[in-house]
Amino acid sequence: MSHKTYAIIYGVLFLLIGLLGFVPMLAPDGHLFNFLLMGTIHNFIYIFIGVIGLLMAFSAYYSRMYFKVVGFVLLFMALLGLMFGSHLDLLPFNIGDNLFNLVMGALALYLGFGKLRT
Repeated sequence: MSHKTYAIIYGVLFLLIGLLGFVPMLAPDGHLFNFLLMGTIHNFIYIFIGVIGLLMAFSAYYSRMYFKVVGFVLLFMALLGLMFGSHLDLLPFNIGDNLFNLVMGALALYLGFGKLRT
């Protein structure tokens, strides 16, 4: 698959996660699927990442740049979560958030800097 295809997959995934975070039945007590600690800011960050991914998916160059930037953003969010955990009032994290952000950030950096076989 190409970078553009992966950008569409990332965009749809993050857009869905961000939107589903607003559904009270799926996020009781603010935990989406009892895994991700979701708040309004988390939801908007994930929606933003998703929309930008879908917009950048129309160009191979921009989709690679998208993965580079998103990878660093997600790893930064994982680092914040590891350092501060739930002590950040505006953007609390739990172990599920940290793991999700770490895996998705590392995968995004791989897609941004690595070469894909087509």
